[in-house]
Amino acid sequence: MREGDRSSIDSFDNELDRGPLPLALQAAAALSLIVCLALAGCGGPAPSLSEIFAKEAGPYRWLEGRSALDLPYAPFDSSRIAPPLEKGRLEGQLYLAAKRGDEDVLFGRALFFQWRNGPGDLDRAESRLERMPQDARYWNEQALLLLARPDEFDALEAVDHALEIDPGFLPALFTRGVVLEKLSLQGLAIEAWETYAKADPDSLWGHEAIERRERLLAPEPPPVRLESERRKLYDELLALTGPTELADLASRPSTVELLARLRVSGDSMFDREFAVRRKFAPSEWKSSAIRRARLERLYESTMAGLTDVSALEELGRAPEPTVAFRAVRLLAFDAIQRADFARAKIQLAAVQRVCKELGCVEEGALATSDLGTVFAEETRFAEAEQAFQTALVRLPDGFDGRRAEVLVKQASLASKLGTRKDAQRNLINASAVLIRLQDPGALAVSLSNLASTSRVGFSTAALACRVEAMRLAGLAGRRTSELIAKGGVALKLAESGRLDAAKSLSEDALVEAESIGLSGTLVRVLGAAGRVDLLTGEPQIALEAGLRVERLAAQLSLPLLQKDGLELSGQASAVMGDPTSAIHFLASAIDIGRTLSNRATSKIRRLLMETEDAGIRVFLARLEAEEGRPDAAWELLGQGQLRSLEEDECVFAAASKGRTLSIWSATSQGTRYQEVELPVEIDQSSLTSALPTDGYGRGIPIRSATELQGRIGTPWEPGRCPARTRRLTVIENPFTLVGVVNRSARLARPDVAVVIARSVAALWPSRVVMGHGLAIHSPRPVISDRAIAPFPAAPKEARLIEEALPGSEELSEYAATPSNLVDRAGSFDLLHFSVHGESRKRKGSASYLLLAGPDGHLEVGNVLKLPLQGRNPVVVLSSCKGGGKTGDAEHDGAGLPWAFLEAGASAVIAYQGDLDDGVALDFARFFYNGIGRGKDVSAAFELALAALRVRWPPDVAASFGIYT
Repeated sequence: MREGDRSSIDSFDNELDRGPLPLALQAAAALSLIVCLALAGCGGPAPSLSEIFAKEAGPYRWLEGRSALDLPYAPFDSSRIAPPLEKGRLEGQLYLAAKRGDEDVLFGRALFFQWRNGPGDLDRAESRLERMPQDARYWNEQALLLLARPDEFDALEAVDHALEIDPGFLPALFTRGVVLEKLSLQGLAIEAWETYAKADPDSLWGHEAIERRERLLAPEPPPVRLESERRKLYDELLALTGPTELADLASRPSTVELLARLRVSGDSMFDREFAVRRKFAPSEWKSSAIRRARLERLYESTMAGLTDVSALEELGRAPEPTVAFRAVRLLAFDAIQRADFARAKIQLAAVQRVCKELGCVEEGALATSDLGTVFAEETRFAEAEQAFQTALVRLPDGFDGRRAEVLVKQASLASKLGTRKDAQRNLINASAVLIRLQDPGALAVSLSNLASTSRVGFSTAALACRVEAMRLAGLAGRRTSELIAKGGVALKLAESGRLDAAKSLSEDALVEAESIGLSGTLVRVLGAAGRVDLLTGEPQIALEAGLRVERLAAQLSLPLLQKDGLELSGQASAVMGDPTSAIHFLASAIDIGRTLSNRATSKIRRLLMETEDAGIRVFLARLEAEEGRPDAAWELLGQGQLRSLEEDECVFAAASKGRTLSIWSATSQGTRYQEVELPVEIDQSSLTSALPTDGYGRGIPIRSATELQGRIGTPWEPGRCPARTRRLTVIENPFTLVGVVNRSARLARPDVAVVIARSVAALWPSRVVMGHGLAIHSPRPVISDRAIAPFPAAPKEARLIEEALPGSEELSEYAATPSNLVDRAGSFDLLHFSVHGESRKRKGSASYLLLAGPDGHLEVGNVLKLPLQGRNPVVVLSSCKGGGKTGDAEHDGAGLPWAFLEAGASAVIAYQGDLDDGVALDFARFFYNGIGRGKDVSAAFELALAALRVRWPPDVAASFGIYT
């Protein structure tokens, strides 16, 4: 969000560290001292932190896990968790403990904040933990904090890290069992509790571990599912052949009870079905049987992709509600499968209309969730999320299986948006539902999806999820799913360095898959086996596996797996020292990826598909450079042939793979290539940043853009752009470090003009704005009943535009809705947005500008539909994170600048990070002064940044970017 009016609230603990306590806390500390003097004369030893917390906690503990602080045992009961009764007294005691120099005071403070858990307390707890040595105790407390957020996936990472440091650390062993239960990894949780009970058999903690294990081994029976009973009745109604059977079914006590329960939930479709069938003459019963058989045939053909639309439309007019409704549902399903979203919305509207008439609550809710799927495919992300939420609200009690389905859909949407934590939260919730329903097959799928939300690189949490998915698939008798999961587990084991175990499991899975014969399962397992071979140092075997995967996938018409086989073959060839073959295989893989992305139904989908090939493109560009063809990188990374450059220009691209940073720089003299070995491994998954890994293969966030800049250097290092450069073009795509490079270039050489370009063919932004501008600023929004800071500068920015470009207009306050913007955007040569913006956690495809109205989110998908092609305006995003946020990990490039350029903008100006209101006004003042004096866009932009450097810290000006 753009920063408006600010206020700051300091926690008491910050005051403890800096100096005197606030008056209220001084009083609490004084009271504690008085009590000490009165009761003990302070002559005895001071109480330890353990004793302090034990006294304050009462008979139940507030943490389900076990803290590294040696607290006495107390049972856990989620219904009896309560905050400290005497918060002030406890704060005072912690203050005294700090004054005494208690070594565990940071533990105590972190625990206090988790216990109190007021606004901002968990962040305060984290800040205390950051000051502790990163030993086993630290990682265990991190796990407890992550559980409190809640973030179970990363909590497992943290507690496993603690156990890697100290395998016998009892608090971490106990906490691990809790985390595994929270993640619905029952098999692993049972093992964890057995391990703890053996390690600590005589303590109360050990007794609790045994109780938890017994509860998992003998769970309560699954609830009776209304949805299952309803489905059974549905099938029985379809199978009826005459009035006698109808009467028997209707009079059955279980049917009477079920119909009554359905009526309570608002479902009356079966009442209508019975009423219709009771009126059937003998001839109509025969016709009904024909319709039923026909419906079954049409169902099978529709599932196979051979839909008879006219036949289904005819059945949609059948007298039986069950038959008619199922036909309408199949038509909607077919439209979604064929990505015919316009038809899908019509058919889903028909489903909802029929449901409203018949009272079929379940199907109506599912149609709403299907509409969410359509919205997601159309990149209408806010509407998709709203549809999923509405579906969850409309599902009655007893439809938990359907609820889990919608949660998985929400997770899929979050994954598309790059909001990894949201995806994990929904999948964890779905898994909890499926655990209760005791549905191992569906749970295996949910956990496999959860494993895939892990960052690139080894993850113990991802491995744990895959291991449990493998077990559950076997338990459910899903052999193919079990084999695919085995391959995934083997690959994760290899990534963790457990090569022997990985090889053994991989070979077993491959033998079983071979027995099935030619199938997609065999191809997937073979591909995983090949990657294991590559990691275990057998590139020749990996090459053979890759070639076989490519061949079998081609036979089965599975292009994605065919591409994977070619990529594996290329990597293996490179390891074997055969760059010619490696280049051939990788180029072929990229060709398949390009063909698939060209079939995408939306621009965002196409870009996201291209992003998946980021690693292949960087690897291939590096191989080409090593073979003496550095200019090949421009087509791979810069979307085309490099344009002619003038003497003062330099084009720059940086991408990383592992510990190698690859740098390409081009001038009028040609292209140069440089490789730099980095001190840490960087997982480059984004435009804006990188993520190094620690010795255990986990990602450690780089804490600032400055730190990252120090690791990769600037474009002005020897062997990169020459000193004579006065105009620098940084290539932006999903593979390059554009955000960091833009900042580092501007900080190191403020005299150089910098632009960020999607293509090496893009011209320098030398346009002079001569027409009118449109200033868009909306009223102060309220989100979740929380008022967002206003923008006092927004109307002033509008006045500056009107002075620079006479005849400019405003779209302001409650008129500044997305629909009004669509109507007017195509009539101006400049669009200036003074609104709240958000990079929406991680991926740019979820970015938005917050305009007015109930549907005020102007998302990337909405921006793409703006009519900008005629005037090709300059767009100024005076909002936070319009250009993302340097230092964030994971970004797909489909952000706001990309969307406006795709829609037809000639240039976009955006800010990386949180934009202060005063900075926004100063930039507008100097930029529009230059525009009004006839300066071109780039010149006016650079003049504005020069003025900002005088008034603000250097990194403020360096955070602006101009995109073309």
